[in-house]
Amino acid sequence: MANAAVAQASELVTSPGGPRPAVDGEPAITCRNVSVRFFTDRRSVTALSGIDLDVHRGELLTLLGPSGCGKSTLLRVLNRMYDLYPGQRATGEVWMDDENIIAFSKRRVDKGPDGEVRSEDTVIVVANLDPHSTRESTVHLDMPALGLGYEDGIAAQDLLTGASWHWGEHVYVRLGPETEPVHIVAIRRF
Repeated sequence: MANAAVAQASELVTSPGGPRPAVDGEPAITCRNVSVRFFTDRRSVTALSGIDLDVHRGELLTLLGPSGCGKSTLLRVLNRMYDLYPGQRATGEVWMDDENIIAFSKRRVDKGPDGEVRSEDTVIVVANLDPHSTRESTVHLDMPALGLGYEDGIAAQDLLTGASWHWGEHVYVRLGPETEPVHIVAIRRF
């Protein structure tokens, strides 16, 4: 996400008050009243005007339209490429799941000679890659890859702090330099 100076300079508000986490049923990308104008020596051109858009996790979105209708411009708003072009001005609001939060897991299953599971160890690591600010996001766990069903609950214990939580498929996290920058979590089904 953009830092405050970039957001202020471009007037495009990215997640006021910090990244807005997507939760079950909420969109992963939200655009509200997004507009883009290009400025040249002689005139200004409105490329996008008042775009409202929601894209949910797993949803397929296709942008269709004739050349020059704003498809690429909207994509440049989403990936902040317009920041590279001083002759463009974007306004409105854009919220996305936070790309500065990463999560990965490691699962080990020990089976006996008869194929029965004797023990199972699963660790999930969730980290904030931004060393300068606290980030908030929703982590979406691949439950079948963890050996769980989508409706299963997880008893999660942070191996660094000893804190414990009840997690599900969608987990809200808040990580930062003044709190905890990373969770290393052992899980078990409950």
